[in-house]
Amino acid sequence: MESQVINYILFFTLFVIGQSLVMIGSFISLPYKNLSMWESLKMSLPFVWADWLFLTFAIMLLHKHSLLTNTQFLFTLIVFQFGATLLINRFYLKQKINISDYVAIGLLIIAYIISELHLFSKLFGLPIPKHEDDKKKRDKEIKQIIKD
Repeated sequence: MESQVINYILFFTLFVIGQSLVMIGSFISLPYKNLSMWESLKMSLPFVWADWLFLTFAIMLLHKHSLLTNTQFLFTLIVFQFGATLLINRFYLKQKINISDYVAIGLLIIAYIISELHLFSKLFGLPIPKHEDDKKKRDKEIKQIIKD
């Protein structure tokens, strides 16, 4: 149990670092109005490469230890990137954030919690898929690909 907690902490640390870097890279050139595409790319690319490195290890941990389902990972990605976009807009680009943006992030977080805790599956007595089943299926598919 303790090692699984460490795996979650390591995964989310790598994930947050990587996604923070890619979001910074996505927005870094926006305040500069007269940049060429090449200059903008040169500014952004190091952040994207760093994200690739961190996210590669995060996804490796995710799959190796079956930490989240693919859907939960996508929800995590969407919620984090939406939240980071709001923060970057507010503090870096100095733009006002509307009440609709706050409502949207709240709805995304609620959707994430519903997915993570399987609230509707439990409420309606529906079967809840196990992470291990996903891992076994993935391992079987990989073995089949290698075999072919």
